[in-house]
Amino acid sequence: MKGLVFFTLCVLCLFYYTGNTKNMQKKLEQEYKAKIASAEVYSIPIPDVPPANRMDLPESVVRRLRRSLRSANPEEAFKAIEILWKNQDPAVIPVLQKLIKYRTDECWSNCAAKYALKERSLDLVSRDISQLNFELVRLAVSDRNKNIRLKAINTISGYFTDEALAVMNHALNDRDSSVRTAAIDGIMKINDGIKAARQEQIDRINKEYKDKTMFGSRFAPKNIMNAVD
Repeated sequence: MKGLVFFTLCVLCLFYYTGNTKNMQKKLEQEYKAKIASAEVYSIPIPDVPPANRMDLPESVVRRLRRSLRSANPEEAFKAIEILWKNQDPAVIPVLQKLIKYRTDECWSNCAAKYALKERSLDLVSRDISQLNFELVRLAVSDRNKNIRLKAINTISGYFTDEALAVMNHALNDRDSSVRTAAIDGIMKINDGIKAARQEQIDRINKEYKDKTMFGSRFAPKNIMNAVD
């Protein structure tokens, strides 16, 4: 009699354990699928602004630098731009926008210096990756000068985002074949970067669930490296 009771209890425990395990497995599988779905549309986060490299400047010096932004001397103007950009002073942003959008083909005097200032400004905002940098560089994609457009396309190809792809798609209509070629290269680079970032997320999730469960192999990773969106 005792043996029968013990056997019955063992069977009940087995049913409970099996049912509980299946519920846990189902829950983990749902969590896993949700995370994988999120990873398949993952976008690399881009900071809003570049990293600050602030200099401890008195307010009087900052005011003087802001006045220098309007200097007729390109060297003085650029030095002021460079320092205020590092300090993330908001006064420098409209100046950079104006310089990058400046139509050098409509220049009548001191054109070489003005072009050099435009090019140096574009170089400055191409050094780091941020949403602010992206918006400034994008202004140069429709420039009249082919070299400026090429510089902008090459910089934006380092942004692995859908926004950057949209810029490249637009550049495919450029009137210059070298710019169109750079845009094609940029599309390939951005696509590869996006896919690699998404596959990295998927690999991390698979490792997490394989380590968490003993049945991780049931959730085979979806490799997107060879898939073109």
